[in-house]
Amino acid sequence: MKTGFRNLISELQFLIIMISMIIVIGALGISLLIISHRMLTDLRSRSTATADEMVALLEYPLYSVDDKQAARIGETFLSSGKISGIVLESAANGVILSKTTAKKSSRVPQISRDISRQGLLLGKFTLMFSDEEIIRTQSRFVLIAFIIIITVLLANLAANRLIIARRIRRPFNSIISAIQNVSEG
Repeated sequence: MKTGFRNLISELQFLIIMISMIIVIGALGISLLIISHRMLTDLRSRSTATADEMVALLEYPLYSVDDKQAARIGETFLSSGKISGIVLESAANGVILSKTTAKKSSRVPQISRDISRQGLLLGKFTLMFSDEEIIRTQSRFVLIAFIIIITVLLANLAANRLIIARRIRRPFNSIISAIQNVSEG
């Protein structure tokens, strides 16, 4: 009778641990998806804003055929960390700048824009963006989630052994001892 009782308690403990772990893992997974989606949306909006800034800043140097100034502006944006690669072309002189500093994102499309003034095509550029920041954040989040899961698992085990098992055993132990007393006479 006692082994059946212990099996019942073990199964209850296992069930409680599994349910709580599924809840914790589900909550962490949903949180990771929400955070990743928000960061990706923010990166996409920043990429459009960066392209708009570059159009405004490159218009005058390309109009006055100052390729060095246009290249410096492109280098400045590249060094700011906003973009991971740039190809800048002048209508007058061809490719002025073609550089990449990081791996381009597969989730953020590259942006190409024509630069013109009063209907005259001055040049164009293509920007590539990196999602390394998002990947780093996801890696940190997964590490923190793993630590939380281990902590919750250990807390569950301790709570099951110290609190739940004792509370469940008391009534069953009383019943088992009463049955033994009755059987012994």
